[in-house]
This record gives sequence, structure tokens and C-alpha cells, in this order.
Amino acid sequence: MANKTSGYEDYSIDLLAKLYFEIEKNIEQGNLSEAMHLEQDLIRKAIQEKGISLMDLHIKKL
Repeated sequence: MANKTSGYEDYSIDLLAKLYFEIEKNIEQGNLSEAMHLEQDLIRKAIQEKGISLMDLHIKKL
């Protein structure tokens, strides 16, 4: 069993993707600070642990 480190491990891939891209959008718009990239790293790791890549999610989003 993998060690839980962020709490995101139990989230669905769909929810993780929504969170990741919503944070990205808000950073780009200046609504969130660049420090939120650290949060994105945690989400990215949780997604990768599920065997999915961000590229897969980005293509799905398009």
C-alpha cells in the first residue's frame, strides 16, 4: 500500500483533473499566487500514482 502524503490520493481522477486545471487557470488570471504550484505538484503526484499522465488529462479536457 502506498504512503499517503497529501490527502489527494482518495480523490477521483476526474476531481483531481478539475482541481489541477482550475488552480492553473486561477494562477494565470492572478487570482492565486505562484505558491499554488506546490499544490499542483501534490495533485500531479496523486494523478500519476493512479497511472494517468497530465498529458492524458489535458487531451481529454480539449
